[in-house]
Order: sequence, then structure tokens, then C-alpha cells
Amino acid sequence: MFIMGSFFSNSIDASNNNILHLAAELTPPARLRVVSDAALQMQRELQWFKEIEKLVHLLVNKTPNVLGKTAGDVFMEQHKDLLEKREQWMKVTANSCMVVAALIATIMFAAAFTVCLKATKRIPESKFL
Repeated sequence: MFIMGSFFSNSIDASNNNILHLAAELTPPARLRVVSDAALQMQRELQWFKEIEKLVHLLVNKTPNVLGKTAGDVFMEQHKDLLEKREQWMKVTANSCMVVAALIATIMFAAAFTVCLKATKRIPESKFL
């Protein structure tokens, strides 16, 4: 297994792309749709890239291809749209959570005062004197 891994990690193609350059490319849409939203898709892509990065030698990480791009450059370029979709998804999710939190806080506030008012009405005023 180690011999096979080192063989693939040191191989390059005609464009001087190594295995890390290939891992940096965006996964085909059919495979990306396995995960529902953009944030999880980006997480999966980043995990894949990091796992392949562990396999290759440190010098291979910084090796540019024929276009002068390192694997990190290719990753950022290929995933730019997915990153924007992830940011939009995060904003929508944060706004939804904010609305839910405000509703819960309002209900809890109203419930706390309702319980306190009912409790004070049951105790006669003479007991407070």
C-alpha cells in the first residue's frame, strides 16, 4: 500500500499536475449533490483535499503546474462558486436562527411574567404587610 501511495503521490501528467492538483479540482455535480447544502459540500471538498495533501511530500504541495498554479491556487479557483453559495447559505441559516431565537425569547419572557402575575394574585395582600 505504501509503495502504491508513494507512486501516485510522485506522479505528474503532461500539464505538470500532480495528484494534489487533481484533488483540488471540483468534484462533478452528480457527486456533489450527495450532500444537501453548499456548506457541507465545501466541507467535504476541503476534507478530501487535506487528506490527499497528507499523502504527498511537502515539496509537491508547492509545485506549480504548466499554468504556474499550485494545488492551493487550483482549489481556490475551482471552488470559488461553491464558496459564494456557502456564504449565502450561512447568511440565510443565520437569519433563520435569529428569527427563531427571537420568537423563543419573546415566548419565554411572556411566560415568565404570566407565571409571576398568577402567583402574586393567589397570595392575599395582607400576607405582604
